[in-house]
Amino acid sequence: MNDAVPDRRKAAGLMISAAVLIACVVALTWSCAPASPPEEPPSIRGQITSITPSEKGSEGSVLIEGAKESDTEYDKASVRITADTRIFDADGNPGLSFGDLETGMRVEAWFTGAVAESYPVQALAETVRVLQAR
Repeated sequence: MNDAVPDRRKAAGLMISAAVLIACVVALTWSCAPASPPEEPPSIRGQITSITPSEKGSEGSVLIEGAKESDTEYDKASVRITADTRIFDADGNPGLSFGDLETGMRVEAWFTGAVAESYPVQALAETVRVLQAR
């Protein structure tokens, strides 16, 4: 019976070590998230012409329409916004959410992952920056 006590202590120690390791990885991931929009050109720049919330309400998609410019790839895109999408205000401050977006806002968006080459393209936003409110 005495052999069981060291085994329990060992198991508890391993569980605590694992929890600390997970907490460190999460903290490191959050601290590595850029505090400003990307320096490379955005995928699209234009006005939000429609907003479609998802069932979660904190996520959804926006339709962005603008002119294809020398530093952008698309003129129209259906852009999915998730909890992982970083949204910045016009001054480059983070912390906006999907609920802060409004039709008529001028925005830039940087896509991540595959882009569905339909028209308009469909993509997941890594970052959105609001350039001008309505």
